[in-house]
Amino acid sequence: MIAIVIVLGFWALRLMEQAYEQQEFSRMLAGVLVVVAAGGVLTTYFLMSDYFSFVRQGSLLQQTAETPPVQVSWAEDGDYWRVTSPFP
Repeated sequence: MIAIVIVLGFWALRLMEQAYEQQEFSRMLAGVLVVVAAGGVLTTYFLMSDYFSFVRQGSLLQQTAETPPVQVSWAEDGDYWRVTSPFP
């Protein structure tokens, strides 16, 4: 995955060099868009790796299993929901 970001970075630099040499705005814009795409790929990679490590630990399932249910009922003295928690 990191190799894809590196290749995209080199491609963007190549596009920007050609744009500077030939004074082309469209290639410079293409280079900027490739850099933005590489940043998006890198951001997604880091976010998903953090998420998968969290899920792999099983802490989400363990937390759900240990948390007692919350009771929700309609309040008798008003127009609102009453939430009662088993925690003191």
